[in-house]
Amino acid sequence: WLVQQPQLQCFACDASAEALQVLQQQYPQLPHERVAHTTLENLPYPSHYFHHIICSAVLHFAHNEAHFFAMMDQLCRVLLPGGSLFIRMAAIMGIENKVVPLGNGRYHLPDETDRFLLTPPLLQAITTQMPLQLVAPLKTTNVADLRCMSTLVYLKDA
Repeated sequence: WLVQQPQLQCFACDASAEALQVLQQQYPQLPHERVAHTTLENLPYPSHYFHHIICSAVLHFAHNEAHFFAMMDQLCRVLLPGGSLFIRMAAIMGIENKVVPLGNGRYHLPDETDRFLLTPPLLQAITTQMPLQLVAPLKTTNVADLRCMSTLVYLKDA
């Protein structure tokens, strides 16, 4: 039997107007009303709106833990119960002895950038403070000993 799949609707948001302009040039078929120039902590979508969210290389730009959780709160707010949240962000795991703490959860990395890093205590805080369940093992990729990127896959509690 051939089962018709509903059409996938993609949305995009970014704090960088330039990044959104490049996106719209590469994907001109993406309706302009589905592209938002906004920060992650100020998502303009209704609560319980998305079935799936991909948040790649954004959360490590948090200024501190409070800012990180403000962004996470918004992601959870717009995610439907039972929906999935895919996160990819810089992490301390794998380069613990190669980073310099700057305070407030931020570190100077061997790649000469400063990032808010995923740490084991932060991972535990996400699990206890957010309505999310980790559904796949944490995966971390070491990028030439210059930085590490972790991947998390969560389901929002029903």
